Amino acid sequence: DEEDHRLAADEFHRRCEEGEDQLCYDAATRLLKLGEIDAAEAGRLLRRGCDAMEVESNMCAQLRERPDAGVLLQPIDDLAKQCLEEDPTACNAAGHRLARAEQAPLDEERAKKIWQHGCDSEDVEACLSLGKYLYFREEGTEDQWQQGFEFFSRACDLADDGRACFESGAAQISGPQSLRNIEEGQRLLGSACTDGHTGACGQLARLHYRGDQVDETREQALSYFEAGCEHQDAAACVNAGQMLRFGDGIPQSADQAANYFDRACEMDDERGCAVADRFATIETCLQSGDDIGICREQATSPAPLSCSNDNVQRLAEEDWDRRAGAGIFDLRELKSSPESPVETCGVNEAYRYVAALRCNDGSQGVSSPQAANEARRGNVGRAGRCNSMVDVYEVPCPEKTYEVYVDSYVCPAE
Repeated sequence: DEEDHRLAADEFHRRCEEGEDQLCYDAATRLLKLGEIDAAEAGRLLRRGCDAMEVESNMCAQLRERPDAGVLLQPIDDLAKQCLEEDPTACNAAGHRLARAEQAPLDEERAKKIWQHGCDSEDVEACLSLGKYLYFREEGTEDQWQQGFEFFSRACDLADDGRACFESGAAQISGPQSLRNIEEGQRLLGSACTDGHTGACGQLARLHYRGDQVDETREQALSYFEAGCEHQDAAACVNAGQMLRFGDGIPQSADQAANYFDRACEMDDERGCAVADRFATIETCLQSGDDIGICREQATSPAPLSCSNDNVQRLAEEDWDRRAGAGIFDLRELKSSPESPVETCGVNEAYRYVAALRCNDGSQGVSSPQAANEARRGNVGRAGRCNSMVDVYEVPCPEKTYEVYVDSYVCPAE
């Protein structure tokens, strides 16, 4: 009843203000419905709640677009009326709530009409939302896919930030075979990349790197990685650096590679900093006259580990960043085996480690920690430095499938 709703709202609000940010979203929606806070205060609480979410909802994405975020959580009929009164952002929010039954009854037909109105009012987000709704339906028809693509194209014509052209270009390249237009898709992705959409730069780089529906031109792949780096995409900087470091279809250049690694590290990118440090260590070793194999071994050799009879082995805290496999994010650099597995503290950390690994073209072989769980192929028995159980994961990449061995029983000393 209303009293229970009020008590719950007050409890969520109290805990939100005490620092449990993940409860702020629920506090805002409940208090707004009770009429106890205005749109500005609701917006403040909603943003705190959204910031605490691991995966951002569609509603959160909309809330970030306007200062009066709480308005978007008003009754759906009021929101739809606001849309018809030419508030396009309200159209997009109303469409999402109706299409996904978010604080409103499920009504997909009404959602499509509201999105259509927003798009006709030249709102890019409404065009994109309707395009995605039609294009990515699991049981969609070719007519719906075509309609979805047309809304992507309208959004692309309206937008100036590359996002809509990225969606349109990606649809041309990876959509249903009958609707593909590779040349037009490349043009749209190129336009989005020029406008600063790093996802478009990355997709073009990977297409050219592996010759996926386009000519395999590593020089072109490098140029798109470099473009992404110029747009402050740290991953693109590392990918460009790795191509130059290994001479991956292009002339090697240690100096240029180091520059790209440093730029990624300056963006506080973990992978970039790890590669930059390791590369600098190797280059310093080479300057002293040592062999490249010796230098690489010195740069990646793990800190000493004293084995005990406990199930979990403990590594000194100051040596934790030097455990086996630490700081290696590129599969071509990772040399794991049953005798020399990657070392992690627990299986969840192992899943995160495997999901963070990159193929030669910079893509993820395993898309998420959940997918890493599915990539686990069992264990190879006791092995590793302290004879612990070692798991093996299969990570598929365009160049080949890698086997990654992981000992999940090494943790920092308490």
